[in-house]
Amino acid sequence: MAPLRSIIKDEKHPVWLLDALILSAAVYGNDPQAELNAMEEEYGLRVTSKYEFLSNDELKRAGFSECKQTLIIVRNVSEGHYVVACRGTTDVSDALVDLNIVHRTVSLGDGAAHAGFLERAKSIPMDYLRRLLVRNERLVLSGHSLGGAVASLLTLRLLEATGAWCHQQ
Repeated sequence: MAPLRSIIKDEKHPVWLLDALILSAAVYGNDPQAELNAMEEEYGLRVTSKYEFLSNDELKRAGFSECKQTLIIVRNVSEGHYVVACRGTTDVSDALVDLNIVHRTVSLGDGAAHAGFLERAKSIPMDYLRRLLVRNERLVLSGHSLGGAVASLLTLRLLEATGAWCHQQ
């Protein structure tokens, strides 16, 4: 992962972009905080890469216990923005989602989406994330592979759920 070290150390990249990269990797671990600690030890993360994880209780209260998509939600302590990092394919259930390639229409705009990815995106509760946007919090949605597709579709769902005012910002 030598390229990751050079990206993390390069000051020209915006903090939110580095957060998306770092957390999209950390979400693959059984303990994302331990993954971050290992990255800190190996690469020496920037001072701006300090995160506050939403607790399991907070996630449960926000309805994430029924979510089919593995993800983490963190707040960047120094910059204040939130990051939702969606995990990609790691097991058979994820592979089955990947294979569900029938297209389904999406309600925002004209077009269609991969049915498996859309189903995962629709399993993510919207209220908590929508409230962050309504409070004008900055929100970064990221992921790799399956997680990136789900994050993209979640973005469309959030645009639809927040109404026209969000589209103008």
